[in-house]
Amino acid sequence: LLRAAQALQVQDPAMLQRAAEAIGLDWFACTDHSYDFSYQSDDYRQLCDPQAKRDALLQQLSSLDPGGPLPVYGEEVSCGNVFGENVHLLVLGNREHIEGNGDGGRRWFNNRPELTIPEVIERAQGLPCWAAHPKTKMGLLEKIIFRRGQWHPEDLHPGLTGLQFWNGNTGIDFLMGRAFWVKRLIQGEKWLPGGGTDAHGDLNRSTGVKTPLISLWANRDHRFGSVRSWFPIDGKMDLEALLESMKQGQALVGTGPWLTLQLENSGAIRLIAQSNEDFGAIRRIVIFTTLKGAIAEMAQSIDPSPGTEDLSHFVELRIEPKENARYLRAELHTTQEERAITSPLWLE
Repeated sequence: LLRAAQALQVQDPAMLQRAAEAIGLDWFACTDHSYDFSYQSDDYRQLCDPQAKRDALLQQLSSLDPGGPLPVYGEEVSCGNVFGENVHLLVLGNREHIEGNGDGGRRWFNNRPELTIPEVIERAQGLPCWAAHPKTKMGLLEKIIFRRGQWHPEDLHPGLTGLQFWNGNTGIDFLMGRAFWVKRLIQGEKWLPGGGTDAHGDLNRSTGVKTPLISLWANRDHRFGSVRSWFPIDGKMDLEALLESMKQGQALVGTGPWLTLQLENSGAIRLIAQSNEDFGAIRRIVIFTTLKGAIAEMAQSIDPSPGTEDLSHFVELRIEPKENARYLRAELHTTQEERAITSPLWLE
């Protein structure tokens, strides 16, 4: 039964590409934990050559339909935070394996990180690096057996691209992660927002460890493609263009509706929001801004259809920023409880 369950978790990348196409994705990340590359797929207790396993995955990805959604290979690396605890760092576009077996669970209490966050970023050689689920909650046994921790301000290396704080749901992990990101923005740190589902091959339902060695959980929080990240690309959509776009300072994360901020020559900011019947009408837009020297954001809630119940699926606004504003960002909510979050538009 154990081997059968393990085999069921090995998804064909072609299946992921078909699923991505079915839900309208332009690209999808096909990554796995660094420690899983070090062990055989059919028997998770047996060591194997991690680079050979990565090469086999890359070969599978190269054979996918070139006309379908773009597969982006990478690795979710376990590495050490400032307290020597295991945290996850998502590297996208690396062909060479980066070791990280600290919290793989195969070595029992030999669970110290093999590399630190700066060492992994150095190994990534300029590729996009994301702090994965920086404020995820965890139980006591997970902390003891896997030595897992959270990201802290001291861990935010200049080589990071952004913080992937939206990880499949909008529970406490999301709220704490977004607050962590916002606090960094207020202090002038220009990290991008990141969103994903941490599906690891799951599609409509995910299964994970509830109590290590004792029980499992199953839910739909990490449905493949339910939380998405957009990056602007002018021209051909390929891996090089996407990875380069991630480093240019613009992103949108959300569950479907579109939202963007554009700085006009006049100094005004043009906001465009769009949704559809599947995602619901636009119920509320919130504009956040921080003034120079402030220690908190100012929030302005906008009703896109004041005085009417006929809510719109398209909104276009022009916003005049305050003279000493450092940045503006926006969040959107729909009647179907879908939402979107923009990266900050820096004005200074």
